Amino acid sequence: MSSNSSPTLEEMTVKKLRSLLRQKNLPVSGRRCDLIARLQNSTGRSAGSAANNNTAKNEGGDGQMDLEALKVDQLKSLLRQKGLPVSGRKHELVQRLKNGPKKGGPKLKAWQHSDAKKDLKRALLDPTSSIHNMSLENVRRSDDRFGHYPNFAKYYQKRRAAWSRSALL
Repeated sequence: MSSNSSPTLEEMTVKKLRSLLRQKNLPVSGRRCDLIARLQNSTGRSAGSAANNNTAKNEGGDGQMDLEALKVDQLKSLLRQKGLPVSGRKHELVQRLKNGPKKGGPKLKAWQHSDAKKDLKRALLDPTSSIHNMSLENVRRSDDRFGHYPNFAKYYQKRRAAWSRSALL
């Protein structure tokens, strides 16, 4: 416990962390370090968090965090939030955070091999799926991955036509 009798995020149980996340309408899934990072990001710099206090001490005059001072779990949590790979040694994680994402981000799989296509097909084959009552734009917005494919409208119409033909049989 901290000296002011209220526990820091690091001292809280996972159950208590999830309870706080629910109160803030934030996702409650993930590992303990992810939950802590999510809470820290939602509240900004709170005095109740030891990690936030450490981060504040480790900031330089330009507002940059001293990433070297963070623990590997904290670095991985930051990488996950940015959608970057979390594998590698500590110095590689720090470099990845400093350099930011590569140009254009991670390379997408071709549509025909993507999980997005598989999920779209699965939804179209399910007669109870809400996707059948959605406009093309609402379908595109229903899953972030669909927006990554510029020809999604063509893919969707082709898939929907194939489903319509099979539904008539």
